[in-house]
Order: sequence, then C-alpha cells, then structure tokens
Amino acid sequence: MPEATDYVPSVRLCPTTQDTSSEYFGRLSTQIPTRNLTNLIESDLLRSIRSVIQKSSSPISSQLLDSQSNAEVKLSWSRDAILLTVGGVLSQSWSFREEGQEIQTVCWGWLQSNHRCPSVVERTNVDVPTAEQRGHSRKLLCLFVFFRSVAKLHLEDGTQYTIHLPFLTRSAWPLRPHGVMIQRVVSNLEHRGEQQRHAILPTLFTLTDPSSELKVVSEELPSPHPSTLPSEPPTPAPLNVVEWVADCHSPARLLITTNAITHKITVWTYTLSVSKEDASDTSAIAGGTLSSDNIRRPLISHSITESLPTSRTDASWSPEPDSLTDRMALGTQTVPPKELGASEPRMHSAFSMRRLLDEELPLLDRSSSSNITAVLFNTTEEGRTVKTCLAILCSSHALAIYNVISNSNDFSISLHERSSALSIAPIFSTRNDVADLLVVSPDHSLCLMTRGCERLQLKTTLSKNIENPTPSAGSPVKFVLIRDPTFTAVTVVTGDHQSYRAVLDFRNRDRLTRQCFLTLERVLSSRDFHRLFRTYLCFRANYPRFSEEFEAFKASFVATFRPRDDGEQTSGDSRDYWGQLMSQANTANLHPERTLRYLEFPVKKIRAPRSRVAFDDKILRAITSLHVLAEGAKLSLRFRSDSFKLGAFIHSLASPQTPLWADYWGRRLANFPHAVVPTESRDFDNTTPWLSVPEVNSSLFSQLAGNAESSTRHDSLSTFLSPHSDIPLPHRMRRLFSVYESFGEAGNKEVRQRSEKTVERLVENDFTLEEVDDLPVGIASPIREAMRTCQMNPPGHWPLPAYHLLDRPDLARMSSNGNESMNVARKGFPTRRRLVSELLRGTQFPTSGVASAPSPRSPDDFTAIRFGTDRRLEEASRMLQSSTMPCIKMDEKHMNDHDWTKEQQLYAIRVAERTMALPIGRAIFEFASLSTVNRDSYEVPRLELTVRIQPHNIAVVPEHGKISQESLNWAEFHNGVAAGMKISPSAMKLASSWIAFNKPAELTPEHAGFLFGLGLTGHLKSMLTWHTFTYLTPKHDLTSMGILLGLAAANLGNADRHVTKLLTVHTPALLPKTSVELNIPLLTQASGLIGVGLLYMGTGNRRMAHVTLNEISRKDLAEPSMNNEHREAYALCAGLAFGMTMVGLGASTSGNADLDLIGRLQSLSQGHENVSRPMDPTFDANISSPAATVALTLMFLRTGRRDIADSLLIPHTALGIDRVPPSLLLLRSLGRSVIMWDEIKPTAPWVISQLPESIASAIDRRAEAKSGGDSLELAYCYIVSGCCFAMGLRYAGTAQEDAYATLIHFFDVFSRLTSSNAGTFEHKVKRAAVREALNVISVSLAMVMSGTGEINSLRRFRFSHGHIGPGSKYGSHVATHMAIGFLFLGGGRYTLGQSNSAIACLIASCYPRFPALSSDNKTHLQALRHLWVLAVQPRCLVARDVDSGDVVYLPVKIKVKEGSIMRSSQLISPTLLPDINRLAFIKVDTPRYWPFVLDLAKSSRHSLSIQRNQTLWVKRRTGFLGYGEDPKGNRSIFARAGAASGDASVLECPRLIRKNSNVAQEFRQFISSYSNDDFHLAFADRFCRLDGKEAADDCFQAYAHTVLLECLTLDKPQMVQPHMELHESRVAQNASTYPLQIESLMFATEFYMALYDKRFSGKTDNLERPPLIRQSLLLACSRQVDADLREPILGPQLIRGTHNPLPGSADESGHPHLMHYLLWNSVPNLELIRHVWRRYQLGEDSVSTTTESKRDIPFILYDALSQFSANAVRKWTAASYRDVTGVDLTRSRIMP
Repeated sequence: MPEATDYVPSVRLCPTTQDTSSEYFGRLSTQIPTRNLTNLIESDLLRSIRSVIQKSSSPISSQLLDSQSNAEVKLSWSRDAILLTVGGVLSQSWSFREEGQEIQTVCWGWLQSNHRCPSVVERTNVDVPTAEQRGHSRKLLCLFVFFRSVAKLHLEDGTQYTIHLPFLTRSAWPLRPHGVMIQRVVSNLEHRGEQQRHAILPTLFTLTDPSSELKVVSEELPSPHPSTLPSEPPTPAPLNVVEWVADCHSPARLLITTNAITHKITVWTYTLSVSKEDASDTSAIAGGTLSSDNIRRPLISHSITESLPTSRTDASWSPEPDSLTDRMALGTQTVPPKELGASEPRMHSAFSMRRLLDEELPLLDRSSSSNITAVLFNTTEEGRTVKTCLAILCSSHALAIYNVISNSNDFSISLHERSSALSIAPIFSTRNDVADLLVVSPDHSLCLMTRGCERLQLKTTLSKNIENPTPSAGSPVKFVLIRDPTFTAVTVVTGDHQSYRAVLDFRNRDRLTRQCFLTLERVLSSRDFHRLFRTYLCFRANYPRFSEEFEAFKASFVATFRPRDDGEQTSGDSRDYWGQLMSQANTANLHPERTLRYLEFPVKKIRAPRSRVAFDDKILRAITSLHVLAEGAKLSLRFRSDSFKLGAFIHSLASPQTPLWADYWGRRLANFPHAVVPTESRDFDNTTPWLSVPEVNSSLFSQLAGNAESSTRHDSLSTFLSPHSDIPLPHRMRRLFSVYESFGEAGNKEVRQRSEKTVERLVENDFTLEEVDDLPVGIASPIREAMRTCQMNPPGHWPLPAYHLLDRPDLARMSSNGNESMNVARKGFPTRRRLVSELLRGTQFPTSGVASAPSPRSPDDFTAIRFGTDRRLEEASRMLQSSTMPCIKMDEKHMNDHDWTKEQQLYAIRVAERTMALPIGRAIFEFASLSTVNRDSYEVPRLELTVRIQPHNIAVVPEHGKISQESLNWAEFHNGVAAGMKISPSAMKLASSWIAFNKPAELTPEHAGFLFGLGLTGHLKSMLTWHTFTYLTPKHDLTSMGILLGLAAANLGNADRHVTKLLTVHTPALLPKTSVELNIPLLTQASGLIGVGLLYMGTGNRRMAHVTLNEISRKDLAEPSMNNEHREAYALCAGLAFGMTMVGLGASTSGNADLDLIGRLQSLSQGHENVSRPMDPTFDANISSPAATVALTLMFLRTGRRDIADSLLIPHTALGIDRVPPSLLLLRSLGRSVIMWDEIKPTAPWVISQLPESIASAIDRRAEAKSGGDSLELAYCYIVSGCCFAMGLRYAGTAQEDAYATLIHFFDVFSRLTSSNAGTFEHKVKRAAVREALNVISVSLAMVMSGTGEINSLRRFRFSHGHIGPGSKYGSHVATHMAIGFLFLGGGRYTLGQSNSAIACLIASCYPRFPALSSDNKTHLQALRHLWVLAVQPRCLVARDVDSGDVVYLPVKIKVKEGSIMRSSQLISPTLLPDINRLAFIKVDTPRYWPFVLDLAKSSRHSLSIQRNQTLWVKRRTGFLGYGEDPKGNRSIFARAGAASGDASVLECPRLIRKNSNVAQEFRQFISSYSNDDFHLAFADRFCRLDGKEAADDCFQAYAHTVLLECLTLDKPQMVQPHMELHESRVAQNASTYPLQIESLMFATEFYMALYDKRFSGKTDNLERPPLIRQSLLLACSRQVDADLREPILGPQLIRGTHNPLPGSADESGHPHLMHYLLWNSVPNLELIRHVWRRYQLGEDSVSTTTESKRDIPFILYDALSQFSANAVRKWTAASYRDVTGVDLTRSRIMP
C-alpha cells in the first residue's frame, strides 16, 4: 500500500456547455425592435454617469445555492430581461421592456412584511404558532430589480411592489435576517462639493419592508460622552464603497468596504437595529450579531421557482415627503452642513455597522481597489459562539486569512496567515454545512483549505470530449480563475481561456462516519486530523474493499495512529491477491463497471493483533472520544446499531491493551456479527490502564439517584461535562445529562418542583416529544414520569414548547399569541364528509347574495351548537332577510277590483316600509360573519321591495312615487352598511386598491353605506388619501357622509391629523371665520361634527369641545327655513360630538373654563330657568335642549355628580310637566340615571321611584279607572321608557336576570296598552306615545340580552315583526329589528360592552326618537343608527377540540370580581362571559377533557388570549366522548360492562385470551370511537387481530391488545411503544440489540423498584399516583430474563481457567449466553475475578487455620470485587457471586 500521507485526491474536469442564459439573451436581442433614436438623446452629464455605472453588454450572473438538490441555480440579466435557470434549464424569466429603463442591478433577498398582503388569503397553520401569528409579520423571498428611478419587488406569493428611487443604484446585497442593502452612485458634483467641505449625503440605505421608507445605515461609534451625542445617527464615510457582503444565510454578518481616497480596506459587522415599534418583531434575533440559526440554507428552492408567478398585485409606493430621500431627488445635490439644522427630519436607521478591522491596501492594489474577492469558510457554531475564517484576495494576488470569533455582540478578529493565490471560492467539499476554501495557487494548481486551514493539494484529470479534445497527459493544466461556485461544484478557467466544470465532493454520506470525524476534529490537533482525513480519502479512492465509508474510516484510523508489529496483518498482505490486484493503478478503469459494484469480500474474522505497544495520550483521547460517541448512540432507538459498529472497532483497538474495555464491549457485542474478540486471557498488574469504563447508563442513574459522589468518579461520563474537558460529549448526551441533573439537585425536594424543573430543562435543551420517544425505555421513564406529573396542571407561564412536550396542545394554543377569531376556519384539521342532511340544511335559507360569504347559520360553524337543536337562529335570519320576496296573506274581502287593488298596494307599501328597516337589524345580526374576502368584486345583496300576496300568489310592486326616492336612497344606504359590516374586523387587511376596485362607475347610496360599514369595522383605515378624494370630489351627499363617518370610526379616539384635516374641510365650524362659505349640505356638516366626536372620543380636547358646544346654538339655525330643516338633527350631532369628546371627564372638571362649559350646557338645556347666566336670545330651547341634555349626560357619565343630575329637572307639577316636551322628559330621566350610574337598580320599584309624586298618583288613579290627566300619562310613558333605557345601558350584555324580568314586565305592560282601540284624537296621541315607549323598551331589553338569543324575548319581537297594521310606522320596524339583531348579535358571537365610549355610541345609535319615514332625518341622523358596532365586545366563550377543531360543549367554572366580592358560577360553553375586565379565572375541570386554569387576574398571557379570541382549546381524554355525542356519559368506556383498564396478568405473562370475549369483540369499535390517532388505529389493525395461526402469535396479539387497551383507557397513549420494547427484551434473545434491551430493562426496573416510590410517586407530598409502567410488569420481565440466563452455571470451572467459553476455544457455543449473563448481573471483569481469585488462593495458606478466619475470606473477596461494580445500575448480588465463583456466602463454604 502506498503511503497515505503522499496521497493527492483527484478531481475530474468536464468541459462546460453553452450557457443557457447567453443563448436566451442572444435570441432575445434579435427580437427587440429598433427604437426611435430621437427619444434616446442623452445629455453630457447623463452620458458620463452612464459610462461610470454601465456594465458590459453581456448578461451578468449571480450564483444561488440550493443545498437540497445540489442543483445550480443561476440568475442572469441583461438590460431589460431577467432569467432564472436551475441546473442549466430555464425555470422562469421576466421581461421589463415596457419600463423604458435599463436594469442597473438585481439581487435576491428576504423581506419582512408587517401586514398581510392585500390580494392573498393567508393560509396559516392552526396547529403550530408561527411568526406571523405572534406579530402579524412574515418573511417572504423577494426578487429586487433596480432601474434608474424605480425598483421592482417581486415577492414569492406573487405580490409586486414598485418603489421610487431618488438616486442611481450602484449595487445591492441581501442582508440577514431580512432586508437588502443599497448603495447609490456618488456623482462628480458631490465629489467637488466634498472638496469644498460640503457634506456628502449618506450612500448606504436599507429596505426591510415594502411599505416602509428607505433607511440609512448608521455607524456604531465608541460610546461618547452624553453631551456629545449627535442629533442624527452617524453614517459610514460616503466614499466607502461596499465590495462584498456576507451571504444572508451565513451567521457571520460581515461586509467589506474600500476607500479609494484613504487606500484602506475595512471589515465591518452589521446588526439590525431594534426600535420600540419593532421590538416584538425582532425578538427572535436578539441573540446578537451572529445568530445560532442554520448555517446554510437554500436561498431559493425548486418549490419556489416553480410557483413564483410573474405578478399578481401591483402596489406602488413612494417615500414620505418629509424624508431624507427627498434631499437627493433632484440630482442628489449636496447640502452644506449649516442647512441641516434641527428643523430637518430625523434620519431613521434600520441597520448599523461596526468597524472591526482597518488595513492599508497594498501599493499594487490601490489603482484597482474594487477587484477584491472575499470568502467565508470554516464557519462553526457552539452555542452563541460563532467561529469563522475570512479570506480576502486582492488583485495583486495577496491573500489574507483572518479568524473571526463572535460571542453575542463581542467580536475579535486576528490574522491567521498571509500568502498568495490567483483565485479563491467557497465550496462545500468535505462537510454538508461548512464551507471550505478552494484556492488556485501561484503555481496554477488547485488546493483545498479545509479544517484548521490545512491545505489539501488536488490533482486534476480531464474527461474525454470529442468536440473539445483534452491536452496530452504530459502537459500540466494551468488554472487561473475560479467562478460560479455552487455547493460542491465550481467552474475553473485555464490559462488558455478554457472553462471546465469540476465537482469536489469528498463529503461523508454515512452518519456514523460523519459523527466520528466531527468528534475527532475536536480532540486531535489540526495536523493529526489532517493526516487522518488524507488517509481516509486515500482508502476511499484507491481500495474498493473500503467502499463503505465506515470501513475506510477504521482502516485509516489504524493506519494513521496505530504502530504495527510483525504479527499484524494488513490489507495489503501478500496472500491477499485480490487486494493486490485492486490496488493497481490501472484498476481505476474498471470502477465504472456496473457488474463490479456489488462484489464483496468474503467475511472473515480478524484476529486482534498481539502487539503490546502502549498508546500515547492523543490516541487514548481519540479512542475515549469514540467510546463516548458509541455510548451516545445507545441513547437512540433509531441509531443504536451505530453503537455496535463503533463498539466493535473500539473493542478491536482496546483488546491488546485494556482488558476491561474489551470485556465491556465484548458483553454488548455477543450477538453482533463479525465482532473482534480476544482469544487469550491477560494477566492483571498494577500498570494495567483504564481499570474502569465510562458508561452512560450508570452515570445517568447516579444523577437520578442524587448520588453526587458517584457522578464525580473517573468512570462517570459526568466528568466530561466540564468545559475544560478534552473529551467532547455528543450534543444529545450533553443535553440529556443537563436534564438528569435536575433530578438530583438539592433544591428540588418536592416531586412537583423536581418535575417542573425537569420539564424546564427539557425545553432549555430543545428536546421534543419525538426525541423523548427515541430514548430507551429505561432512560426515558424518569423523564416521562416528570412530564406526567406536570401534564395535569402545568404552570401558566411556561413557553409553548413546554406544552407541546407535555402533549398539551390545548395549552399551547391557549398560550399562543394567535389571533384566531371565533369563526376560525378548520384549516389543518382532519375533515369528515358532510351528511346529506347537513348539505340540505345549508341550502334551506339563501344567503345575502355573496357567493363566498358563509352564513352564520352554517352547520360547520359554532352556531350549530350555540343554540342547540332549535331553529331560533334560522327564524331570526328569516325575519331579517331583505333580499328575498316576502309573502303575506290577505283576508278575503267583498270589494270590487279597484278597491282590492288599492288594498293590495296599501299592504305592499306597509311591507316595503318594513323591508326598508330590515337592513339595520340585519347588519347587527350578520356582523363579522365573513372572515375572508376574495379578490373578486364584493356583491351587495339587493333590496327586494316586491311582495307576494297569498292566496292568489300575486307579486305586487309598490307603485312608482308612493315611496320617495330619498326613502329608497336611505334604505339602500342601510343595505350597503349591512353588507360592509358583514366583513369581520379580524379578517385580513383590505387594501385601498380593493376598495377602489369595488367603486361603481357612478356613486350610489348602496356603495356609500358599504364604505361606512368598512369604516365601522376598521377596514377603511387603510384607504389611501387620493382614493378618498376620488370619493369626495363628486360631492355625493351619502358618499361624503359615509367616508367622513367611516374614517372617523376607523380612527376612533386617536385624533388622527389627516382625518382631522378631512373633517375640517367639510365642517365650516372648524374653519376660520374669514374663510369662504362652503356650499355643504347640513347633514354632511352634521356628519363632520359626529366624526369629530368619534375621532376625539374621550380625549377632552378643548378646542373641539368649544367648537361643538357653539354649534348646539348655531345662530343661523335659530329660525326655521327651507335650508335648515335638519337643524334639530344638526344640533343633536353637535351635542353628541361634545359629549363624546368629553365623555366621562366631568368628574375631573375644575377651574373657570370647566364651570363655563357646564353653565353653558345648563343654559342650553333649560333656557333661562335656574341658571345665573342671562338667557341667550340667539338659540331656540326646543332645538338645543335635547342636544345639550345629551351632551351634559355624556360629560358626567358614571360620575355620580348629584348636582348635575338634579339640574336635569323633571317637574313635579302638572303645570310644569305641560311646559316640557314629553320626549325631553325621556332624555332627562335617562341623563339623571346614567349620571348616578351606581344607583340604577334592576327592579320595577326603582323605575317607579324615578317618577314624580304627581305622576305616580295619576297613574294610580288611572288604574282605578279614574282620569289622571293626559299629560301626566304621557309623562309616565316617557319617563318609564327613559329609566328602562338607562337600565338597558347599565346592564347591557350581562343578561342579568332581574333586569331582564323588569324590562320584560314593562314590555308586556306597554304591549297591552298598544292593543287598545279608541277613535278619539287624545287616545291616538297616547297610543303613539305608548308605541314610542315600547320601541325604547324593546331596544333596552335586547341590549341586556344581546347575543343570548333568549327565546321569550324572541317570541315578543317576532310578534312585533309580524305587525304591519296602520299603527306600525317605519320607526317601530327599526326598533323591532334592531332588537332582533341585538338578541343575535353577530350570530350569537358578540355582545355589548359598558365602557364610556360604548355607552356614548349606544346612546347615539339607539337614540329614543325613531323616524316616521326612512327619509326622516329631522331629529336624528339615520346613519348614527349603526354606531352600536363601536360598543361591541367579543365575549362569547367557545370551546374547541384541539385535535379536530370542532366546537364542543364544555362545563367551565368562572369567578367574577364584583367590587371586593368574588362570585363563582358554572357555565356551559358556548356561552357569553361577563365583562372580561372583571373575570378572575376560568377553570376547566371535567373528567372528559384535560383540566387547566386560566388565571386572568395574575397572568397577562391568559388575559390577552381570552381578549383576543375567547376560545378555549381543549384536549379530550381517551375513553370519553364529547358532551354533544354523549350528554350523560353512558357511552364512556368506563360505563361499559366488562371493560377494564387492562388485564395485568396478560401483561406479566402473555397468554391466550378468549377471542369471543366482550373486550375482544368491542375492541375495534372502541379504538375507532375514542381515539383519532392513526398510529393507534393501525396498531390495533395490525397487532390486535387475535387471529394468529400459532400460539406464539396469539400470545403476542393478546399482549398487544392488552397494552393498547390499558394505555388508552388510562390516558397514557405514549406508553404503547415502551411496553412493546419491554416485551421485546424478554423474547428477542438472538437479536443483535438484545444486550442494550436488557440494559434498558435493568435501568427501568431499578428506577421503579428503588427510586420511584421515594422520589417520583408523590407519596411524600400526598399526591400519590400510579406509575406509567406497572411494577409487576417490570418484575415479570426481569424474572423472565433471569430464568433465561440462569443456566448453565459455570462456577469455579470458569474462574480457575478449566472452562473457557470464548470464541476460538473448544466451547464457543456458550459465548453469547455467558456475555448476556455477565451483563445482566453486573459481574466484574472475568480477568479481574481470576486475578483476585488467584491472590485469594495464594493467601489461603498464610491465613490462620481457624474456621472463623477462613469463613471471612469469601466475604472480603466479595466486598473487594463489588467495588468494581459499585457505580453500576444493578449491584452485583450474592447469587451471581455464587454462580461465577462457586462460593455460597449463605453457607460460607466453597462449593465442590
């Protein structure tokens, strides 16, 4: 065999083919038409700039890497086209010929989008929380195309953005973790300005979000004195030219710049700056500059390139006008420093750079400083520490290599070496995830710099090519350039300009070999490791015998480090003729033959050499590290075969020198084929090394038992945990030791505390449930017990991985920051086929006309169980349906045709009035029922006014002119509002372009209402300014009102500056007095005032308060005229606006200004009476009183100011009552009550107590059939209705029983009064008042019961809905259908809140003056009827099964804070919750689901989760059905006769069970009913059939049947695999893994028998629970193994050398049996026992002959030998001592 150290790896070169991109661009150029040269005339300045920045006309290429497929992904571009090729095949192309600009540069990168794309319905996984669920942001792959003045951004989801650039782009580079760095061109004008000491503007910018502004790159300077801090972040020198930026997938964030003026090259690091608003988005990268993410990932994959569309949505963007980029928009001119004062806007920075190294450029490179090549290689990560090598090659061929080390934000850079090279490139040649450096040496040869910067020389061979003949073999190939590196392949260019493609793939595919090299790399010196690796490549390349990588590794290790002697037999032995033949050089021609690939050498046992040459320390460390690696492989069920392979190799190395190691691995390799076992015994002496072997099971068991002393023994692997240890532990083993440390820590005394600490350690070490399942059953048992202890009630502050680890996905979903709405789609959940009845049920009632809009009655939604099996929801939907033709029945009357037609028309008009009122109620009913919106135009359901009259089945249309056009307009407006509010506020953000896309050619009332609805749900907030003006310019009144009110509602309470400007233009009161009068309708002005109130809700803005207060008594509205018919509505809007601005702030009023406001309001509400100010003659008290009363009410809402409440006086005399309008009495009683909020009682006596004595007595006389006075009766109606309205506000959304009973009592009283008939005028007036009061009471009752769907209320409202007689006006229908809508608010998902702003909006929406016609806006603006949406709260608690996503019934216990008292109650979800701010905790405690507690008072995470989605994710216990399927629990597995939790006797001793037993018959049905896990179903189908052909099969199936039954019924499904592993340990004696299985059984038995009761069962804490594995099962398995390994007993024959059952001896058949016995009983090394036994025999004669002394010797011998197994999992027992030595300690004599 030739010397391996002289071996030079060979690389085969293949001639390159024609570039696909060149051919494509060449063909494309011939198709470009000739342009008109007159349009291409350029100025001298433009031509000079072009000459500087213009690249060559040939396509420019940028290589992208794809590590998954090892394919070459290439991006090429010309002046107007881009080409993407994968593996030389065209994948995608982009053409920009229509842009009219040349492409400057192109690059790939990642963008972080902080908002959802407008045209894409985002599909998020509901099982695993992602980054976009936490912070509504995601990273998207993006193609950046830079032109002269714009940049095109093509995102991977198809979205396209256009960004306007105020400068010329020089180049661009992608950054980590997202974004792109852009460097602009510095013009000659700026250079001249610098010479005049004018500052050059920054040249480096970054773009991280398509909707954000370009931000400058700042420079981190040494910490200055605080007084010298700059006002703006410092930036790098503008003349620094970026030459290279590290790949965005590399953890090293480095870049290199050069400066042609200072002749310096600078190495920088960059970091992402974390601002306050971005702190949540960047929390994932807070680990420092160099992250611990994957070192290398593909920048683009096949899945992306195949699915990346050219464009889908185009969104144009430009920077803010007050930005830095505007200063460069006009030729990037320089600005003197004095002009950049404090008035300039602040420069924002997203990335900052820090200088690491400055070096002078060599003299030869100063003229061409831009020709610099930089490469990162040898990048490794150890925790937060990242080490990498940076190679910089200048044009003078000077190569410098630096070592860069980063730990968090601490950097160190040092020079490693300087040399010369012609070209360099990174290549992944020897490792999958770490790059090497390929170098063209000055002698034009190739070499590879790999681990430790060691050089590996390469030789090249040329492939034969007919078209391109290769040079002769004697002429060397001279390389001059390397280009296009792609993973393992590069293109090399020779001196004669020939290009060849070379593949340098020396990576290890075998996992074990790769792990061995990674381990030895940390143990050996770089020189020794390089020798080993070179030898390994030699064996792999030259000897087919070592085609298997691990075989080549073993041979290379022996050849490199092991000294040979004459007795050793090498692979190149003269007797190995085949080996000699294959070692010839000409044999290489045979390698491609396919028939020779499958030839193998005959298996032959290799005897271990007899050499006794001692190993040096480095070889001992290497073998020890391999032993530790083999021990680590034992910890994985998947890779434990690697332990045998590596153990056999260690056994062969250790046999000549260390008998203990040879014996250790010999016992575990008894069943392993081709094991190398020593053939002769070895005498022990004091110089024998390695008297003990580090063993993973004993080390872990010592930590588990809390034995601190044993863990520090030299034979414990714990000693290698020290950071100063020179033996590295495998990553998995180190993490496992960290977990086991928590079992033995002194501070963890209680079981619960110890278990929680263990789970926290598991999470800290990134353990997953799959990794725990991959551990052997013994080692995994303590971890599983700790997890089981915490599984029932884990702490609420744990991170999400902890809950996933405990198999509690319900808690993980509850603790996530997801924003799932209550109508969450069941994406990601297993679906079932819908039944025919469900399909038919979904088609019974048509939807509102939107094809993609699911109705809230959908059987797939939670409403299917929200109201049980009744049809109340369908009935409410039917009554509120306005797009279908209503059908009524007319009684047959004897009249002529003319009268009959008139009667039909009268009915049709009455029904049409009701139909026009339906959209107001339907908007409440269908609120937020549409969770997703597609890209098509949004269809608004039409308003159907045609009536079908039965029994003649005639469709009657109201005659033209009977219904005014204004009435129809307002009806369509409300219909549009209902359609807009159907879109959920939690739906994806609607883009302004989508809203403009739905704009009709001519503005309509319907679209105006749609815009208002979008504003109320918050979606109008994204409307762009120019889209807003396109709506306002036509001066369509309803559209203007919809836009103004919608924008104000979307920006509720934030005082937005832009919306304020928009409202000011349409509100003359906000304009200067000298401004020109605007011809704006009064209703539009009123909308502007309400918009001001909404925009400044609760802010207390003084200016807005004074403006709105003055508008209540506007002078030009004092006298009625044709232009101010809506003056009362305008004044009311002003009062509401004032009240909204100052809502609830009356308690803090102080000073003369506040007193002036109060006095002014009292003057306006009551005139001159009881007010110190003189009466203002410029206002009408009839107009101003309602508005001022409402304003005063809202200002002092909940304040308890008795003086203010008393100012809202209700007269006590009949004369005084006659002077006050009855409707004002309602407002005053309402105002008095809500001011004294806490005094409102939900009882009828409280309502009566609010009546003056005169009115109460008059009503009493009326009850006695005596006349009480008409005015007093009217006052009674209005005051009672006002008190009921106050009660409805006080208990809105609470479903309080007393309030409900009181309101329904008054509802019934007033309903009976409306049914009385009398023909007098006075009676008609009183009946109208009664109907008005009934309307208010109906709405009040519905507010209290909002969202409950209460059936008694629904019956009453349904009766009112069907009443279309002469007394039912449009206002009555509005009140009735608003009440129905409130009763089913959002389909039962929502209810009403009680905050100050909510009450203000409810008063404005349910203002107790309902219109007589749909066009009536005289007293109240009809658009305000929809402001209820601002009072909505999602408080419907929904429970969903986390596995299926289905809504389930769930009993929950809640505690509510009522002042200082905690009130408990039990509810069944879905149900409405009390105010979330008063909720203390929610507890799920039912045997059918896993329990948990949400402590809302103490845990902000739980409170936030409930506030966001009101969803309880629950996990059903195995063995139970949901409450919907099994309400009483009769179908539970525990309720079945004969069902048990498993037969323990079958587990302990598998035997046949009767196939016709009840359990066997019902088993399949049980599995399918109670478990939806595919694994359990497949397990039952495969292993639990009970149809075996042999008895052994039947026994196994019976065991599997019992195991699965027990694991499922006891809710421990994760224990199926461990039980099967235990079964295998007692039946698979001939399996190669049998030694490891009995080791695992030994660990589990000792754990459960010796430690479980003391440290894990919870007995000491009075929380005892059964173990996951029955102790009787473990004892049965142990007894079975004992019985199998007990015979034959060898006794003294083995010890005295008369019996030697070892391989090669006369009796070899007993070797595996003996090795298993020794391993199972922890018997010390046989050579050691023989050595001690001989000393015992020699010492027998020197001992006294007394019997007592002789009897002590066996005990002394036993104690001495036991020391060698003191740290074992199972101690050496006296029984095994007797079996091995023949000495029976019980009788103290030697057996014959």
